[in-house]
Amino acid sequence: MEHLQHEEEQLERVRQWWEKNGKALIAGVIVAIIAALGAQYWLKEQRNYNETASVEYSRLLQAIEAGDESAPGLAERISQDYGDTVYASYAALLRARMAVENKQWPVAANQLQWLIDNSDESGLIHLARIRLARVMLEQGQAEALLDMLAEVEAEVFVTDYAELRGDAYFELGKPDKAREAYTEALAAASLQRNTRLLQIKLDDLAVGAKDTAQ
Repeated sequence: MEHLQHEEEQLERVRQWWEKNGKALIAGVIVAIIAALGAQYWLKEQRNYNETASVEYSRLLQAIEAGDESAPGLAERISQDYGDTVYASYAALLRARMAVENKQWPVAANQLQWLIDNSDESGLIHLARIRLARVMLEQGQAEALLDMLAEVEAEVFVTDYAELRGDAYFELGKPDKAREAYTEALAAASLQRNTRLLQIKLDDLAVGAKDTAQ
């Protein structure tokens, strides 16, 4: 009898607990199920989104290879419609290259700046900044270029940034500072890198200094 009474007490406590917490428990389970289904839906949509971006990027490559006039517009559309994917960054680089080939410097600069502002890929950002710097030199913006590079952490791109500073100083008529920057670039260059152009720039500065002295 005591055993039965003990079981009845346990059942009563369970019943009371269920009356108190059962609805909340069911609601929690329902919320968890909905959340899981929502996560699955989101993952599926994200996968479809990335796959579509990949297809569009493949179309862009084909258009560029074929010399199709639709390529610039397609590149811009990928950046606009799939801006949070890596394909948008690649498309911006290609659009900038097309603009440079046609000497459309402002268009190239806008594309490269967009990548710098929107990408979370450090390597791509550095690449875009280096190309933007060259576009800025073409536009006669050497002073603005130096200001931009002053705020950059060079990481593994020390040679590139130092050479660009040298080019900017040269354009501004500051050969001593240009020589200093080129020397830094040479010192930081890896053994695998072709430094012939850098050496030519330094040699030209030396010849110019000699001619001035004479």
